[in-house]
Amino acid sequence: MSKELIQSQFSDSAELYATSRVHATGASLAWLIANLDLQSDWRVLDIATGPGHTAFALAPHVFDIVATDLTPKMLEVARGLARDRNIDNVSFEVADAECLHFESASFDVVTCRIAPHHFARIDLFLSEVARVLKPGGRFGLVDNVAPDTRSTPGFSVEDLTHASTEYNLFEKIRDPGHHKALQFTEWLSALDSAGLEVLHHDLIEKPMAFQPWAERLGASAQDIAQLLRMVDEGSSVLRAFLKPEVRNGERWMTWTEAMFAVVKRGV
Repeated sequence: MSKELIQSQFSDSAELYATSRVHATGASLAWLIANLDLQSDWRVLDIATGPGHTAFALAPHVFDIVATDLTPKMLEVARGLARDRNIDNVSFEVADAECLHFESASFDVVTCRIAPHHFARIDLFLSEVARVLKPGGRFGLVDNVAPDTRSTPGFSVEDLTHASTEYNLFEKIRDPGHHKALQFTEWLSALDSAGLEVLHHDLIEKPMAFQPWAERLGASAQDIAQLLRMVDEGSSVLRAFLKPEVRNGERWMTWTEAMFAVVKRGV
């Protein structure tokens, strides 16, 4: 999917992301604050901010934040939320995560939460993160991950590789802007290759009601039915990963998020 189509897709759903509890709250926000050692005089860059949830959570702990997104409509919604909440140390700019326009070594912290699975070139994204960070600067990363030996133990590597492909297809049917959710171990390798050293990491499970998740980006009834078939008829690994269940007549599934607190090498 082109970046223009991604902009169009997320323009249409910007208001829904502003009110989504999955994005506005969650353990990963508190985890980032606890593990990035934030300082009151630090400058932060929040990449793919969406409606600004991560930036707003970090704002009381730092000097200022530049919140960026590829989609202008997302930033319009974020500006409105900032005004409503009287948050005055967050500014907003359109920026491409894979080609940032900021000077090198200009930020103490970079964050990116629940977005990299939309990026076609993770290597370029991480290279840009490393470039704009000061030596010794921190990077907070959160994203959904695909099945692997860390998130779904007890299965063979071959079966996990197949389930990872299944899972990414599952995500792409619901969200055409989805590119690839990496495995936890793939993230470790990619961060190391970019000169970024992991200080802390964790995995958390995120149960979600299936129907609101499926409908957030306007999936058709046909697509939703296909998603349910993929789970019901999918591999045992995929089912072990997504943990489908029925609660009070409503379908639920569990996503897994990886969280990383990272330092730029060079000090």
